[in-house]
Amino acid sequence: MTTPFVVFALPRSRTTWLAAWLKGGHDLMPRCDSMAEYIAAIQRRGGTVETAGMVAWRTLRKAMPHARFVTIRRPVAEVCASLERQQWKMTPGLRDELQARASMLDEIEAAGAKSFRFDEISRPTVAALLWREVKPGRPFDYTRWSRIDAQKINTDVAAENALFGARLDRIRCIVQEAQQLDQELQAMEA
Repeated sequence: MTTPFVVFALPRSRTTWLAAWLKGGHDLMPRCDSMAEYIAAIQRRGGTVETAGMVAWRTLRKAMPHARFVTIRRPVAEVCASLERQQWKMTPGLRDELQARASMLDEIEAAGAKSFRFDEISRPTVAALLWREVKPGRPFDYTRWSRIDAQKINTDVAAENALFGARLDRIRCIVQEAQQLDQELQAMEA
């Protein structure tokens, strides 16, 4: 079995494109009903690219100690501007949520995750480093990368919003479970 990877990033940071290129899942957490199901989904897919799953990073690290963690960084202001171009209403609550997620990315990096800048992953040298980080021992395929890099791959925002709206209660439950497990892990480490 290959070592799974988890790429954490804010929305609008080429996450759908990254999931296609890396052949992993994308935003699996909101599609799962429990942390156990989420962990199993990551392992089954061989990895995932997550825009909200950073709330569970400590639990994921405990459950999958050899998983490869990476962050993709894009400034919150740029993320907000991109979301607005996608017709999202930027409320103070949403801005605060994005800032909180960015702070979680800081924590993940402080714990040893490699970080890559959003605006640099379209450079082949940076893409090769990212590939090597999440797929160690597997050669970087420049031809495949350049073919996928030329594609504009985006999330169907309306479909995602409909799915997440229909699953809102389940999403809240898994987030609460992740937060509770996170608090327990932090208490054990203290």
